[in-house]
Amino acid sequence: MTAPAYLELAQLLSTATRIEPHLMRTVRLTAAPHLDAGAEGDLWFSDVIGVRNPRMVSFRPSRLPALRQALAARIAASGTDDPVHRVGPVVAAAHVNLPPTLLLEERIAWLTVSTAADDPERIDELLRPALRALVREGRTGVADWFAGAWDRLPPLARSTTTAWQLGQMARRAGAEVRMPQHLALVTLADVATIAAELPDVVIGVQRDDDAILITEPPRRGSKRVKLPDTDPRLLELSDPASGGPGRTVAVTGDRTSVAWPGTGPVRITTARGAVYTLPAVAQPVVPVPSDLGGRLRSLRYSGGVTQRELASIMDVSVSSISSWENGFVVPPLPRLELYATIFGLEEPPRPYRSPPAVEELTRAERTRRRALLDELVRLRDEALGHRVADPAPPWVPLRYPPGERITVVVSQVPSDLRGTNPLADPRSPDFVESYRYADLDALIEIHGHLRAVNPDNEVRITTPDQLRPDDMSSHLVLLGGIDWNPVTRELMQAVQVPVTPIHRDPESAGGFRVTVAGTEQTFTAVLADGQLREDVAHLLRAPNPFNLRTTVTLFEGIYGAGTYGTVRALTDASVRDRNANYLAAVSDVGSVSVLFRVPVIANEVVVPDWTMPGTVLHVWPAPDGR
Repeated sequence: MTAPAYLELAQLLSTATRIEPHLMRTVRLTAAPHLDAGAEGDLWFSDVIGVRNPRMVSFRPSRLPALRQALAARIAASGTDDPVHRVGPVVAAAHVNLPPTLLLEERIAWLTVSTAADDPERIDELLRPALRALVREGRTGVADWFAGAWDRLPPLARSTTTAWQLGQMARRAGAEVRMPQHLALVTLADVATIAAELPDVVIGVQRDDDAILITEPPRRGSKRVKLPDTDPRLLELSDPASGGPGRTVAVTGDRTSVAWPGTGPVRITTARGAVYTLPAVAQPVVPVPSDLGGRLRSLRYSGGVTQRELASIMDVSVSSISSWENGFVVPPLPRLELYATIFGLEEPPRPYRSPPAVEELTRAERTRRRALLDELVRLRDEALGHRVADPAPPWVPLRYPPGERITVVVSQVPSDLRGTNPLADPRSPDFVESYRYADLDALIEIHGHLRAVNPDNEVRITTPDQLRPDDMSSHLVLLGGIDWNPVTRELMQAVQVPVTPIHRDPESAGGFRVTVAGTEQTFTAVLADGQLREDVAHLLRAPNPFNLRTTVTLFEGIYGAGTYGTVRALTDASVRDRNANYLAAVSDVGSVSVLFRVPVIANEVVVPDWTMPGTVLHVWPAPDGR
């Protein structure tokens, strides 16, 4: 199918910020004389135009990338005598009296389509006078121009450090600029260029096991660091002992976690040149504790290994190590035997290496192992004999009256994400229906638990597109958020809860918005180096709006880890009674909503305990009735 003639003319004019009738005709006669005058009228009234008045038109910003890409391809394939090379000078001559900022925008656009190689340095050079005018001369009109031009600028221009600096200063001047939160090329030196014009903010920096935790506002006990107010905040972390280069960190949201193994001091440098130091982790002589969890922790400290390193040696999750050391769970005997082998060795255990077999130990190592194992077994027997169990909760959130139906509604993975996997293709002889389901970890966990605590109930699994009318009146258990589960979306509209999920899309990482007394607060997940370090999850328990005699229970997270962590909060034997008691304590009206953090360590979900400080972000109904 042949493209409309006006599209060729639109491509030729795509570097112009505005198009007057005389410019449209001049460009057509210069570079596309084979088009008749009708192409001008067609373009003037076409859908690629976003602004139209009797004197001029301008393009929709969303259509510019494709138009400019086509123009760049034509220029690259043409000879130097092709009249397409004269389009840029023609536009510049026609617009010689336009404001300097619009002329700058046109020069940048023409540069990106007429130059074969990407040249961000040249674009930086073109943008610097605008930055100087805003920073040194206080010309706030530059900020207004930049905010309006952001969507029209070529992607290469938006990715430059000078564009980032302009965006920060435009925000300072009151303009709203939709900029990406992180640019890999931005350094502290780039922030220092504009730092004198920016106010300061105070953040908190502290150690968090094998990571550096950065919070805003600062948490109690954290190192208070003052740095320029940019979006994102930028600081540098370095190891003063090694003398190596520092690592620039972009601080986004109210909580950022940065992987940082080792126990030595950490130097923190800001764009103003201020230097702060986190002291080295003290390695005190730990007295031998009288409880099993404390003894396991002291062994790990004496060996100089982190929880993550020990988990890799023992081939268990980090959450298991933590639960054993904190006394939440008593480890089985085979794990204590492994502890005795590891910490009975002559040399400290090496991370990510399996310990030797018992027969490979030296005589002295076997003697130490035997004595240590006897001690750990004795402490285990004492722990089992004197443990105070959590009190039985007054109600079990996932136990239903006998004989009543339970319907688990799980999101379906979109067909384009299932790809060419034959196991997910209904036409394949090897088709497995479960491959259609999202949140499989959460589904397997919740289904097994529901069957175990409700032996006399029918438990049915279905997807939103296969829901039957009578399913909606049963007890509903919903897995997954609004992105893939439309039933969750309908439920959130029907139940008046002050928590609103935010869609994940190319422009947003998603999250949850809490609105209380007209004040909004947004909570997002924490990612570091592309890895999920902490999700935010939501549990909602309420009467079923489609049948008030039944209930609906929603488990959702920003990512799958949050959904799984929400399920585990009510199924994991080590915390489920404690969390059920928490729900009973905060609500006795039949409805409850809890928004909370779900830590993720080494890709393992740490089961959330809602009674631990800092875990719950919002609960509804609140104690004050809001």
